[in-house]
Amino acid sequence: MRALVTGADGFLGSAVVRHLLESGYNVRSLIHSDKSFDTLKALDIERVKGDVRDIEAVDRAVKGCGLVFHIASLYKFYPWWMNDDEEIFEINVIGTRNMLDSSLKYGVRRFIYTSSVASIGKRPDNLPSDEETEFNLRFGASQYALSKVEAEKEVLKACKKGLEAIILNPAAIIGPRDYKPTNTGEMIVKFLNKEYAGYFDCALTLVDVDDVARAHVAAIDKGRAGERYILCDSKLYTLRELYNLLEKISGIKAP
Repeated sequence: MRALVTGADGFLGSAVVRHLLESGYNVRSLIHSDKSFDTLKALDIERVKGDVRDIEAVDRAVKGCGLVFHIASLYKFYPWWMNDDEEIFEINVIGTRNMLDSSLKYGVRRFIYTSSVASIGKRPDNLPSDEETEFNLRFGASQYALSKVEAEKEVLKACKKGLEAIILNPAAIIGPRDYKPTNTGEMIVKFLNKEYAGYFDCALTLVDVDDVARAHVAAIDKGRAGERYILCDSKLYTLRELYNLLEKISGIKAP
């Protein structure tokens, strides 16, 4: 069976491509730009250039595929006074809608959407949130988080139309081939380059990129349509704990 992976040349996308190939799937990749990092070098895949905002390009990519892994996303954050970016919603919401419409049109068997824990809300009793916790953090939320919430709504609408779609919600992803790097990777790089004089009082949960990729492949047969799945480590790290761990590994003094 042929599987389409959007954002296939990205950090997570390239890992999903590798795990799909290892599982015996034929892979078609939808890549936005020729100027991307060559994370797919020497891999036996079909490459299609296109933008998720372009309906015709999306149709060309989806047609003939039984599986769609929609990973392509604009992932960036701003300080609160700059938190307004139409491009995030064009790519993350309209682009997702285009992928869903085309998947319904061409009879895709399974659609796996990569969302984020940023779309998970907070419980009023302060117990750990789960997949049933609705988003309730609109005050101060990033445009990225809001775009993921809206994109998940589009996925659920497509489910009601008959598409077997699954939502995956990874935490902060770390691992090899984060060349760009992502926001999490950049945090580690800046630590190693001694660019931090201090740290914020906050916490985050991590997840390994290959674990996330394996979860994407597992969702083909084990995911339940219309449901979402949090992907994260069992430990919550304060930023201080994370920096102390990086100090232990690298020998570089934590701020």
